[in-house]
Amino acid sequence: MADLATVFHWTPADMDGMALAELMEWRERARKRVENNGTRTNSLLKFAYGLSDFAV
Repeated sequence: MADLATVFHWTPADMDGMALAELMEWRERARKRVENNGTRTNSLLKFAYGLSDFAV
């Protein structure tokens, strides 16, 4: 859910009512957006997951 919050700027409350299948669909959309946006969004996801730039 951290990747959805980072990519789409959603709060946990925004995702609370979603079924697991719906969350997985949105996660796939987030992944595609990250791949299309490049470095800036990748850096945000690394930050969200607590990864350094070297831990890819």
